[in-house]
Order: sequence, then C-alpha cells, then structure tokens
Amino acid sequence: MVDAIDEYAVGQLKEFEGKNFVSATMEGLKLDETEDEKQKQEELKQKFEGLCKVIKDVLGDKVEKVVVSDRV
Repeated sequence: MVDAIDEYAVGQLKEFEGKNFVSATMEGLKLDETEDEKQKQEELKQKFEGLCKVIKDVLGDKVEKVVVSDRV
C-alpha cells in the first residue's frame, strides 16, 4: 500500500471474510511456524548476538535496538 488513504482504510476495516487484519510492520507479528523454523530462528539469534551488540555500540543513540529478525 502506498497511498495515505490505504493506512486509514485498513485501520477502519478490522476484518474481511472472517479474517482479522494485522499490521505486518508491528513488532511481535507471529506467523505460523514449524518447530524447525522456530529452532532455526533461535539459532540465528544466538549466532548473531555478538554482531548485534557491536552494531548497537557503533550506532549508539541512533538506534533503539538491534535484533535478528525475519521481517523485511
């Protein structure tokens, strides 16, 4: 969605054909995942924990936090 009215319209439409709308930009969005996908995500978080800390240290107050995510 690219028009300003899009966000407003979706905000007013809570559901469509029995399915609730949720924002894909909000933190904490949970998609259906298999146990393997959950485990791989946890392994990636552990693997890149040091890198996230270094990036946060370098950027300082320019960012609130640095985390591994599967969101684009």
